[in-house]
Amino acid sequence: MRLGVMFWSPDPTYDIANHITAHDSTVTSEKELQEVISTYASKPLLEGRPPWQIIIINSTTQSTVLFRFKHTVSDGIALARLFMEKIVDEGVELPMTVKPHRATDKLTSMHYILKTLALLADLPWLIMTLFKTPADKHALHGSKLSGQKHISWSKAVDLGAVKEIKNREGATVNDVIVAAACEAISRYLHAKGENVDRNITVFIPASLRSANGPLTLENHLGIIPAQLSLSHKHNFLQRLQLVKKRFDKMKNASTPFVCGVIQSVLCTILPPWLMNFILDNITDRGTAIVSNVPGPNRGLTLGGKNITDMMFFVPCRASVGIGVSIISYYNKVQIGIVTDSVLVTKPCEITDLFHQVIERETGSATKHPENGVDGATKVINNNIIMSFKNEATAENISKNGPIIPNLCDGLK
Repeated sequence: MRLGVMFWSPDPTYDIANHITAHDSTVTSEKELQEVISTYASKPLLEGRPPWQIIIINSTTQSTVLFRFKHTVSDGIALARLFMEKIVDEGVELPMTVKPHRATDKLTSMHYILKTLALLADLPWLIMTLFKTPADKHALHGSKLSGQKHISWSKAVDLGAVKEIKNREGATVNDVIVAAACEAISRYLHAKGENVDRNITVFIPASLRSANGPLTLENHLGIIPAQLSLSHKHNFLQRLQLVKKRFDKMKNASTPFVCGVIQSVLCTILPPWLMNFILDNITDRGTAIVSNVPGPNRGLTLGGKNITDMMFFVPCRASVGIGVSIISYYNKVQIGIVTDSVLVTKPCEITDLFHQVIERETGSATKHPENGVDGATKVINNNIIMSFKNEATAENISKNGPIIPNLCDGLK
């Protein structure tokens, strides 16, 4: 930082060996893999070095590659594009299931401008309302966080079965998955003796990127709060319609764009301590951050090895100690959860409940594509984890991988 302005500078001591390493032991189960990744997620990246790291974790049947990035590098959509377009053997374009939050053919520029001006006029009232909104108070929010993280991911669910529900109900895949996650969290809290006849506040990152724009490593998103119901009085379809209604309102063509611009301007003109104070006071009111990344509908390879699964985990801030990530890949979909140990020490209890709900509603068992290979590939903090069928090492990945050395040069 110089004169209050943040900027990137070259690392004069850059060494690729500081960024690509192998885990020092072989994991023997998915549970152990989750524990290992949880340990890495709880450790901050080293200061004074480029803010990224790649870790190869070998098991007896496959390897997992963990990518760790600080959010300052870029937003999740760009990092997902970086992986799917530039790192894998044959890059694919990241599907944009939701149109970017900009003016479209269906929304005239004048209409867009008028809605933006109307929102700006209401902005002071909206900010005051947000600051006056009581913070969520329950077992998953309110305690001072420890920084010790635990992660879990659900079993994969057939994407086609989920699409049948969304088509029948006029919703989206994201709506269906979030509704199932809400029911899972509701059932989890009810089992802990909590009152679930309430709403919770979640924060949704909305991409402001153009669908066909160039890949740039920057943050272009607006963070939008949304109220979701945990009430046990709703059946799944009722809950789904409530989620759809909330998200449809949130997708107002101007709201995410204006919020993103405001956040960007405030980050530029305000000193970091004041900006962090404002952001923390806003995010302190919410329970979770919920993020969705659409993946390719065909299998990918890296270094000639099949990538069997992908997962990412969102970073949390302030007192928000729950992160929910949704990703689709190769005709299947699953969620990941990262929690602070003060709130939840076994997030697998929530992901198991999620799988029970979504399997009940879809009537489908876990499915893998015929040409796929069972495995557990995940992503942490905007960091991507992949699994290969055969064992890989840090040495052969860094020497023989066709893309990773170029990635490292680009991020140094």
